[in-house]
Amino acid sequence: MTELIDLKEFLANKKIIHSETATKLTEGLTFLLENEKDADIITYNSTINFLINNVDILKINDEGNVYYEIPIERIGDIIDNIHLENFKGLNIEVCYMIGNRLFTTEKIKEFVICASIYTEFKLRLTFLEKPKNDDEFKIVFRNYLINTKDRQLLTRNPVKSEYINYIDGVAIVNF
Repeated sequence: MTELIDLKEFLANKKIIHSETATKLTEGLTFLLENEKDADIITYNSTINFLINNVDILKINDEGNVYYEIPIERIGDIIDNIHLENFKGLNIEVCYMIGNRLFTTEKIKEFVICASIYTEFKLRLTFLEKPKNDDEFKIVFRNYLINTKDRQLLTRNPVKSEYINYIDGVAIVNF
């Protein structure tokens, strides 16, 4: 029988350290290996630089706002703390596309990538004012890399977070 893992409790019982220098998966993995005696999990921040080259290719939603969907690379085991660094004061709403459903970032705070291999995860950026060519911003998020033993627990057992259950590689939102 498989055990249900509560994500909040799981993380609270692990030794987690953050790398200030790692920004890529290879650097994060190196940091995890270098600190395997001191940490069960390491975290590091990643950045996606976003430059609008052609406003005309962006999609328009039912409210008439321009939006763009960005698939998130699976470069960590968990992703959280997703936010924009917006240097031009663009009015942008960030939502998650989990499967084909749209969710606000107010409720869902993290996404367990390693426990949801069959669920597509994207960010949807809705521009509440029409952007211009050459507008730019950054998407910043925290990646978690988990040691092999603990990662296997998350991939082989059902995982429960506050609003999402992860069962057999599928993320099921609970609201």
